[in-house]
This record gives sequence, C-alpha cells and structure tokens, in this order.
Amino acid sequence: MTGDDSDPTPAEVAVGPFQLSDGLKIELVAVNPKVTQPLFMHFDDPA
Repeated sequence: MTGDDSDPTPAEVAVGPFQLSDGLKIELVAVNPKVTQPLFMHFDDPA
C-alpha cells in the first residue's frame, strides 16, 4: 500500500517550499480546475 488517505496538497501551497536561484520563478500552468482531464502536455527544449 502506498500513500495515505489525506487530501492532495493544493498547488499554490505545494510550490511554497521550493528554493530557487535568483532569476528563476515557478508558475502554475496546469492547476485544477484549469485541467480537468489532462491528455497531452508539451514542453519546449528549455523545460
């Protein structure tokens, strides 16, 4: 058995602990309810 029965952490809260180098930032681009059934994602070369 893996995981637990807790609710998922909201994306806005989950990005908080990340420590980024100067000049970098995190943007939420695929967050509920914007994504209801993700079927395809595409990342360019830098990502």
